[in-house]
Amino acid sequence: MPESQHTQRVAGTLTDRSSAAVGGSSVQLAAANGDRRYLLIQNVAAVVVWVNFGTAAVADQPSIKILADGSLVFEDNFVPTSTVNVIAASGSGNKVVCKEG
Repeated sequence: MPESQHTQRVAGTLTDRSSAAVGGSSVQLAAANGDRRYLLIQNVAAVVVWVNFGTAAVADQPSIKILADGSLVFEDNFVPTSTVNVIAASGSGNKVVCKEG
């Protein structure tokens, strides 16, 4: 592979920011982190969740919709460093996995 196409591997530790208390009000999963290089958000709830960055999540645009059993990953060239906020479309006690590195 030519040097210009070589991707350097980065190793690190993942920090768990998961929550089992996502409901109808926006909650912060992770604080702003200027050193964040990886972010995984996985919806393990049976309902849709919405994610927003730097401001409260709402159950509509401009938040990002994650279907049940869906996930959202940021890595490589762009990873948001602002707060990570989430809201569920319905219910309470919905589980969302969040890992950052």
